[in-house]
Amino acid sequence: MSDDVEKWFTDLEYGREWQDFDLVLANPQLLPRLESYLTDPNGSDEKRLIVISALIEFLSEVRRNPRMECRKDVAETIRATIRKHGDIAELALPELGLVQSITVQKLLGLPVPAGLPQWALDDAAENCK
Repeated sequence: MSDDVEKWFTDLEYGREWQDFDLVLANPQLLPRLESYLTDPNGSDEKRLIVISALIEFLSEVRRNPRMECRKDVAETIRATIRKHGDIAELALPELGLVQSITVQKLLGLPVPAGLPQWALDDAAENCK
């Protein structure tokens, strides 16, 4: 793990202004750390939302990467983590992209708004399988 990533997890203020850091965190080696951050009493709520976003990004990557080992197990671990932390995931919805937000809504059993593009619904459904 790079020093920047480690410091992001341990310093509440570090990296708060960075954009798209969820893409950096969407890394198979960081999965245990992402899961534990969601329950870390020293973690920030703002960064927990970024962790949810990273998990959703990682879920999409797992699904699309046929070379990723144990991808079904990893995908189910991510889905279970999002469901377990549904309160945080629901708070993250406004910060997520279209497919990511639909994925969270489906995983949490929340209503999905009507009129969304079919491609986005299909992509989210694949994330939830």
